[in-house]
Amino acid sequence: GTITGALGIFQNITEQKQLETSLRESEQSLRELTSIASDTDRGFEDKLRALLELGTERLGLPYGFLNRIDNEAQNVVQAVGDHPELQTGASAPKSQSYCRKTIEQSTPLSVQNAVAEGWKGDPAYERFDLGCYIGGRVTVDDSLYGSLCFAGQQGRDHEFTDTERTFVELLVQWISHELSTAAFETKLHEINETAQQLMAAESNTQI
Repeated sequence: GTITGALGIFQNITEQKQLETSLRESEQSLRELTSIASDTDRGFEDKLRALLELGTERLGLPYGFLNRIDNEAQNVVQAVGDHPELQTGASAPKSQSYCRKTIEQSTPLSVQNAVAEGWKGDPAYERFDLGCYIGGRVTVDDSLYGSLCFAGQQGRDHEFTDTERTFVELLVQWISHELSTAAFETKLHEINETAQQLMAAESNTQI
């Protein structure tokens, strides 16, 4: 009984240590996320690239990408990593993407081991050959924009943890917010231009 008891305690300590490490890594990632996101000297694209790189480091996965998704296609807006099909500007039919499932749920979709989880015959697996994947739905003003994803060719030997999932959700929220702000600013700019044109037209007719 003593050995089992000791093993139990040892296991608890190990789990505790893993949890502490995981939380420390999360804190570190959150600090980096915040400092990148709040850096006023960098534009959106620059920040996005830095955050995609931070995500790949944090999750230990080689590929990170933001997709714009419409009815038919998944278009890669920006990507890090050397996957030939997942480069900035690449497109794929939506029917052949993991993201077609991601955008149907409000929380991140995660695949620890694609083959073991029944993705083997799926067109997305056939096309991209991703063994593991985590992705979240990006929205702009409550309507679908696309997805933010991280992936690798090998399956993972452990599930995505709560802290990893939360980290992905935070990135998704930041990107959604930034894109909404950008859309709002563009709209304002258009309204201003229209108003100026109207005023110019009116002053012309008064002469």
